[in-house]
Formats: sequence, C-alpha cells, structure tokens
Amino acid sequence: MTQFGFRTGGFTNLTAEQAAAELARLGYDALELCLESPDVRPEALDEARCRDLRHTFDSLGIGIASVSYHGDAEPLPARRANQERAIRVAQWLGVGILVLNTERETERARQWAEHVAHFRQLAALAAEAGVMLAVEPEPLLVVGSSQDMVEMLAAVDSPHLGVNLDVGHAYLTDDDLAASVRRLGRSIVHLHLEDMQARVHRHLLFGEGDIDFAALRAALAEIGYRGPYVADLFKLGDDPSGVAAQALAGLHQLFG
Repeated sequence: MTQFGFRTGGFTNLTAEQAAAELARLGYDALELCLESPDVRPEALDEARCRDLRHTFDSLGIGIASVSYHGDAEPLPARRANQERAIRVAQWLGVGILVLNTERETERARQWAEHVAHFRQLAALAAEAGVMLAVEPEPLLVVGSSQDMVEMLAAVDSPHLGVNLDVGHAYLTDDDLAASVRRLGRSIVHLHLEDMQARVHRHLLFGEGDIDFAALRAALAEIGYRGPYVADLFKLGDDPSGVAAQALAGLHQLFG
C-alpha cells in the first residue's frame, strides 16, 4: 500500500506531537520527523523521549516514514556530530530511513573526498543500527544532482547508503527526471515530492509548476518503487493545514 507523508518541519509553530496530530487529522498515513525543529533536536533527544514520541504517534494512528536531519546553517563539526546522533535517534524510534544532505560546494575536490570518507563512516554506523541512509541531492551542494549521487553511491559502496530523490531538485539539475529515476533505480529508498518551475528553486503545490508527474509515476513503476511518498513543502504561510490538505489531495490524485 502506498504511504503518503508530510514533513513536520513545515509546521514551524507546532511541536512534533502537535504536528503529528494535525497530519493524522488531515488523513496522512505517515510523517517525516524533521530534527531541525527545536523540540526534537538530535543532541537533545534520548531513548526515553523517542519512546514517548513513538507511543504518541502510534496512538494517533500515524506512522513515521522517515527521520531527516539537514542542519544546513550549523558549523560543520556540530552538523556531522548530529548526523551521527540522528542515526541513533532513528534506531530509538524504530525508523528505517534517515534522510541527510551534503554541505554547500565551495572546494569540490577536497569536499568530495571528505564526504566519501564521512558517508562510509555513517554507513557503518547505520548498518549497526539497522538504518538506511537516504542522501538527498540538492542544487549547489556537494551532491547536487542525480549524476553526483550515482558517483557517491559507487564511491561509498555500502548497502546502507541510498537515495532520497527530491523530484523538484532533480527537475532543476537533471536533463530528464524520469530517466534519472530509471538510472538510480532501486537505490531510491525515499521520495520528496513537490512541483517546481524550470530554473526556479521554489517548492510548489502539485499543479503549480512544470513537472510531468505522469512520466515520473511511470518511471517509479518501472523500477518497482515501494517506499514512502513525502510532500516537501515549507513556508506554508498563515494556513499550513490547508496547504498540507491540498498536498495530500494531490498525492492521492497523482500516485493513489
């Protein structure tokens, strides 16, 4: 059964429990727990708090599709420590997928080598914890495109390193989104979904951009994708619940 989720980070004024309650009310199957939110920072979470969170989500009838941690604005040492901590958080929550990204590219050769070594270390920790790392390519970052992701997968060479394909990002960076899906194939373990207009990095509701979702759906069917479909929308304005409701209707229409 297809699992539709929404990222909790969009609900900036709610705690994780409150966001979960709202998403459950709207009819979502699952959520992506974003660890940038102040109440669920990786360095602040412990096993007891994770157990309580899981109990709350279970009682609401909403699953956890994934845990994510980006920490883009944090100093690199703190960010890397929190990436390691996030693996433990995912394990405590009983979640199999942790979504991560890379740092902004400034000196490619050095940063690439550092990321290969870092992801090898993280993948070893993830293997011990029973967690799959899903790296998200994003424009202007070290892993910025699907081609970069193919090369990183080959360099790290771990069964615990996969791909979180953000379809809007791939639409911006790749020549053919559907072809990228086919090329990445079974390494895609998680999806972020939104619409996007060509050359404009702005996450939009489905139907407001230019992405060919019929072609995307066909490509996902070809590779046998069975992971979660998570709407990635933020800056939700004065009516975050209304935006999330529209996103869920779009997910059902496009992928239901």
